[in-house]
Amino acid sequence: MKKVVTPAIFAAIVVYVWMFISWSLLPWHKDIFKNLPNGDSLAVQMKSSIKEPGIYRYPGVPTRATAEAINKIAGKYASGPIIAFMVYNPSGMDMVNPLQFVWGFLIIFLNAIVAAFLLYTSKLKEKGFLIRLAFILLLAVFAALIGPLVQWNWLLFPVGYSFGVALDYLVTWLLGGMVLAGLIKEEKKAAA
Repeated sequence: MKKVVTPAIFAAIVVYVWMFISWSLLPWHKDIFKNLPNGDSLAVQMKSSIKEPGIYRYPGVPTRATAEAINKIAGKYASGPIIAFMVYNPSGMDMVNPLQFVWGFLIIFLNAIVAAFLLYTSKLKEKGFLIRLAFILLLAVFAALIGPLVQWNWLLFPVGYSFGVALDYLVTWLLGGMVLAGLIKEEKKAAA
């Protein structure tokens, strides 16, 4: 257990620090999120008509799959606007919530535990550093393909966001993977 948890802790620290640098200090994620023009008036209108927190979309899908309903929605899609994915919370929250940082680290640690466990239980720990690192990078590629690139395709996330986040996954787990690949390896047996 210690041979998985200890490397995972170190990898999680490296990944957490990198993610802070990547999202807070470097410019490459800067233009991902755009502020709504006339945001205050839109917020008032949404607060008066949307009472429940959730993920919203427009024009959405028809409640009944009749030809008329599908054609009506298809017309709205064709003419726009399209809101494919909007996270909404009418009650608000603190702009900086310390609990989010704690949860963020725990989620990263769980990712590192999974990667460390998979590497430790594989026969790759007997291989060289670069092979072990490549294994972790393949996990990052898998995560990028199933995460931001799926969102780009189905939820219409912008190309820059989706591919930027996918690239960030690779850089993030290159760094975390270097820690895991360096610490999880076959122990040399002492000569008798």
